[in-house]
Amino acid sequence: MLILIILMNQIIIMPQETSTELTIDNNKVCCIADLHIGIHQNSIYWHETSLNWAKWLKDELTKQKIKDIFILGDIFHYRDEIAVNTLHTVNEIFKIWNKFNILLLVGNHDAYYKDRSDINSVSIFEERKNVTVVSKILETTILGKECAFIPWGEEINHLSKKDIIFGHFEIESFKMNSYKHVLS
Repeated sequence: MLILIILMNQIIIMPQETSTELTIDNNKVCCIADLHIGIHQNSIYWHETSLNWAKWLKDELTKQKIKDIFILGDIFHYRDEIAVNTLHTVNEIFKIWNKFNILLLVGNHDAYYKDRSDINSVSIFEERKNVTVVSKILETTILGKECAFIPWGEEINHLSKKDIIFGHFEIESFKMNSYKHVLS
């Protein structure tokens, strides 16, 4: 799991249909990605670990007065089917985080197809008042900075220059560190 705390000025997440400017509250946002709930054949142990982590994160974000979470893809692990106990666990996590504004990108494990994100498992959260699901490129301004939120499988060649890009990408031949490379 990746946890980054990024300091910004006053931002609150608004549904993508109503605004092209996102606002974040309290100058801070939490960015996480690749939760992969359901990993290890929907293991009860990993579900409990995920729930405990979600509670811990809630407490830490509350201490830091962070009210906004960007989830940059891969809530679920299996793309072709999701077990009922995994759905239940993720629902419980979103209940734990119900006081946070959440922007949720579709990741490759959330998308049904391997090359696009229009049919996805996270669309079940679209009706939650505190969740904005991003299944197509969202271009926006945050504090005068041009930003883009890019879900899995989106073509980015037409994207204009941005100051900040948040996304769920597979980067071919990306050097992870001095001894490991990601190769496709």
